[in-house]
Amino acid sequence: MFVALDHNGNRLYANSGERYKECYCPECDEPVQHKIGKIRRPYFAHRVNSECSFGNDKDYKSEWHIRMQEYFPDENREVRFCDEVTGEIHIADVYLEGSNTVLEFQHSPIKEEEFISRTAFHLKNGRRIVWLFDESSAGEGKKKYGRFSEDDCQWEQWPYTDRSFKWLRNPRRFLGNGPDIERFWNNYSVCVFTGTEGDIFHRIVNEHCYFDYVTFSLHNIEMSNHLDVEEFFLPETFWQNQEPWKNEIQQRKEFLKKINSMQTTNVFIPRAISHRRRRF
Repeated sequence: MFVALDHNGNRLYANSGERYKECYCPECDEPVQHKIGKIRRPYFAHRVNSECSFGNDKDYKSEWHIRMQEYFPDENREVRFCDEVTGEIHIADVYLEGSNTVLEFQHSPIKEEEFISRTAFHLKNGRRIVWLFDESSAGEGKKKYGRFSEDDCQWEQWPYTDRSFKWLRNPRRFLGNGPDIERFWNNYSVCVFTGTEGDIFHRIVNEHCYFDYVTFSLHNIEMSNHLDVEEFFLPETFWQNQEPWKNEIQQRKEFLKKINSMQTTNVFIPRAISHRRRRF
């Protein structure tokens, strides 16, 4: 845990350089310990017998998860939200107030109920949400791309294919039970990290996230200190009208039109075959 609260509810940062003796978990309000060592990053830890899900979530301790969060200032990380009606509490990995957007980084498997609960919680309260899954651990191979198989689709030829990829293992079946991506295109987005050079994310643009196959956007999004969050929510038609995709897609359309024209003008018509009426 990177952020804790003092007795007045003020945020305390583990890496501030100061050792805090009185600090509390922002989700369960239990006292936590501020641990500072020479090897590990400073962090706040629950007691051993704590049942707080936030404190026991190993995903927050993964190097990938920490690296993603470190792209953003301290004040944007591990932001607490509470529903005034239900009292439900969620801690957002990153919250960007200017664009009213929550970023959730997920390295390890997550339960379907938790995924839907977090997503619905933020959408219901008027916030946009982006899920960014780490799918890079399936190994390397000529026909493998993270946890996706290219099948007959060549990576360099995205504009000329349907850009559909198949999960190799550990498919996110529950994505199909989440919000309809097309319905919430302007405030809900699902992306995957596949181990590409640099921290590049590929946005899923299916109308729904099907179990077997997903379709990636033409436009890849690079995680950086100057991230333009609006890129996560622009419809795919926007990128199809931008260069170089616009020109390449138009060339593809003209090529297909030419092929169809050739097939139409050179139709093979077989000779008529006479059939004798069978007698019984």
